[in-house]
Amino acid sequence: MHSFLEMVPVLAVSFVSMLHWPQLLALFGIGSDRPDWGTRVKIAYCRLATLLLLAQFAFEWLPYLEELIRTIGTARQSGARVSDR
Repeated sequence: MHSFLEMVPVLAVSFVSMLHWPQLLALFGIGSDRPDWGTRVKIAYCRLATLLLLAQFAFEWLPYLEELIRTIGTARQSGARVSDR
């Protein structure tokens, strides 16, 4: 599970790089495009970003939360001290 969670940011950067390949090349001075540092809001990307955040919550944050709850419960049952930090 942890290896999957570590790969999520790497895959996100990979997918964005593939979607904007000419700009990725331009960042390194390769290709004919100039780097475009402007920001624009596109409705289609807002919907996609919302969907991706919901998927990230479901497949990344919920498993972490579930594991934390199980760990705290197991520690309390065994009598171990649970830190408040």
